[in-house]
Amino acid sequence: MKDTIIAAARTVFLREGYHASIDAIIAEVGIARQTLYNHFKDKRSLFAAVIEASALDTMKPLHTLALANNVELGHALRQFGDAYMLGMLHPDNLAMTRLISTSIAEYPDAGRVAYQSGPERSIALLGNYLRAQHASGKIHCPAPELIAESFYGALVGPARFWPRLNIGDGFRRRGVALGVEHWGVDRPRTDSVDANAVRSDDPRGARGLWRRGVGQPGRSGHHGHS
Repeated sequence: MKDTIIAAARTVFLREGYHASIDAIIAEVGIARQTLYNHFKDKRSLFAAVIEASALDTMKPLHTLALANNVELGHALRQFGDAYMLGMLHPDNLAMTRLISTSIAEYPDAGRVAYQSGPERSIALLGNYLRAQHASGKIHCPAPELIAESFYGALVGPARFWPRLNIGDGFRRRGVALGVEHWGVDRPRTDSVDANAVRSDDPRGARGLWRRGVGQPGRSGHHGHS
């Protein structure tokens, strides 16, 4: 019953906005008022549940992504970026994002709930992977949470802008590729040097760039959040 109420509330909130009445939600789901209050103490707690359920649904490809320590850095970032874009640009997620934005004036905590349900979980996923990579000596990243948040921010910017222009899937893939390149993983080379032969201090290779700058505040300009 709880999931049924959340689904009905989501429909009503998306249709009428956060100012929708509890009566409208009760009518949508077809239950007694007390049945709703047996599960949710008020409209705010119900709206928070809607936000959390929506994030679990639309961002499932990202939140269920398994980034094992043996996955190469560039591949891991592409997997993360592709999964993020699929969820972020999903029509249901875009609709919920608009709804949350307009609800904050009446329910200031909506932003915090949305952040904890989506970005915080996503950033933690990538941060855990980077921490493991650093611990195993594969990359130099002593600040994995900061770097994960920064890479996430590099994806968020385009993802917020493109839907307004109705930009297609090709640009989504290009955005992920540019994000990965920006972080030094697929940087174009001027010669045919084998990536495995690049010295750790050579800026031409992914390992070199990560070892030289990423995770070392003050030595790279890639630490801001978009």
